[in-house]
Amino acid sequence: MPDSRSSILQKLKKKINEMKENFEFYLEITGVGEITRRYFVMNALDGALTMLGVTVGAYIGGHLDPKIVVSSGLSGAMAIGLSGISGAFLTEYAERKRELKEMEKSLVRNLNGTVMEKGVYFATVLSAIVDAIAPVLAALVVLAPYILSLYGFITPHTAFVISLGVTLVFIWTLGYYLGRVSKERPVLYGVIMLIVGMVTAFITYSFSTHL
Repeated sequence: MPDSRSSILQKLKKKINEMKENFEFYLEITGVGEITRRYFVMNALDGALTMLGVTVGAYIGGHLDPKIVVSSGLSGAMAIGLSGISGAFLTEYAERKRELKEMEKSLVRNLNGTVMEKGVYFATVLSAIVDAIAPVLAALVVLAPYILSLYGFITPHTAFVISLGVTLVFIWTLGYYLGRVSKERPVLYGVIMLIVGMVTAFITYSFSTHL
């Protein structure tokens, strides 16, 4: 019995290592890592700013019920995610297919079933998944205080204050990350992103108070 269990674990470990190697291989030959990084930051920012608009608008409108905020926020995030996954899939697939056909013309051969064609599907699916997950993760970060409020751990007002602070920190972190990627001034990038977030909050506040 112990030998059988050890054999299963070894096979599982071997399979995981193979999957990891394949993932790294396709990541390298497709160059999709940079693209998914951009997709993640852009959609995470979209999700965070959308949630910021939802929370500020709800607070100004007097709708402090955490159930309303959470349901509205998650619905918006899912809409962005579904839009992202379909848009990224179609766009990336079209671009990758075009590149593959150009390569076929240059090589004067059919690349169906080759590593290059498999790379097309790998890059397309990975891009779509990242594009879909990013806004949902951002939404969960922003809405976490409201989820705590939903279960009575904190008051709705406290949830709004914490959520506002968490959102701005999250947005600054995205900017800082972009700065690190560009190897320029990460703090400056973070400040620029923070300004974008504050402007969004101000516009939402102004719009809500004049309705």
